[in-house]
Amino acid sequence: MIKKITRYALGAVLVFLGVTELFSFLTNGYQPNNETIALFSEAFQHLFNALMESWYIPVFVRVIHILSGILLFTRKYWLIGAVLSLPIAVNIAMMHLLFDIPPANLLFFFVGIFVSIPNILLVLSEYNTLKTLIKTEG
Repeated sequence: MIKKITRYALGAVLVFLGVTELFSFLTNGYQPNNETIALFSEAFQHLFNALMESWYIPVFVRVIHILSGILLFTRKYWLIGAVLSLPIAVNIAMMHLLFDIPPANLLFFFVGIFVSIPNILLVLSEYNTLKTLIKTEG
């Protein structure tokens, strides 16, 4: 039951953030002088600006968020959605844990952690299912 609630909540957040951020990015472009990003350390600002100034990375990440969020709502393909967004979730968690302690912006930090940690836990909860996909010789 907790896994299902986590799936649906994470799916809703991923779809909402993916759609709103994709729409904002496509209509306004990336604003490197964003007041939220200005709160962070200089190293975080350089890393984040380098990632976001290319047009394809922000669009790709948001499309993966939308697709993963939709898949998390399905009964059959939810694990594919969780695994699909796992690299992005790990990246978000590591950026916050390495560059954002203490948090410069609590809302930004908690949204990043809320997207990352449940996704990682959902994939880890299905470890036995996923390890059967890996064929070992010997």
